[in-house]
Amino acid sequence: MKTESIKYKEIPIDSIEVPYNTVIGDPKLEGVLINTLRQYGQYVTIPVRVNENGLFESVLGEVMLKCLKTIGYTSVMCYNMGHIPLSNAKLAVLEINLLNFEPNDLVISQLLNELLNDYTITDLYERIPVTQNKLDKIIQLLTYDWENATAEEKKRQEDKEAKKMAKLLTPVIAKKPMQIKSYKRITPDSFFNKLI
Repeated sequence: MKTESIKYKEIPIDSIEVPYNTVIGDPKLEGVLINTLRQYGQYVTIPVRVNENGLFESVLGEVMLKCLKTIGYTSVMCYNMGHIPLSNAKLAVLEINLLNFEPNDLVISQLLNELLNDYTITDLYERIPVTQNKLDKIIQLLTYDWENATAEEKKRQEDKEAKKMAKLLTPVIAKKPMQIKSYKRITPDSFFNKLI
């Protein structure tokens, strides 16, 4: 399919080449993405470039393309980056895929706690792409007793240090005192006297 200069464009999924896959597939996360796409549709455009043969090639979004195809999409909304060199496309992939913003766990905790008014915890486990244990910890951030927990943590740390010190000192304390034996001083005369 020959390309045009329009930036946002609906493109048939089968006409988009996927030259590389920069993320490791995770069936569980793909399942979450498929469920989200079924509920909301495609809400993120797929960036594509025009390759040397004049065809569309995905720059990012290979998992999104795979999931959209799995649920029956025949075309997807794309952002056409135009005739950029392959090296620029690879650089864009690394710049975006390796960019990991630090999440604001307190805001996320607040949102999750609000969502618990409308969804069950099981729904959130199935929909949010983190482990159940991590999700539980994030949810508990708003109700966590920070002041008491800090005192408890300090006490645990002190106990840990005391146990460590006791372990280090135990061999020293448990050792029996060394008994000093007295020896007779041997002089040349006493030595020769024993021989005779």
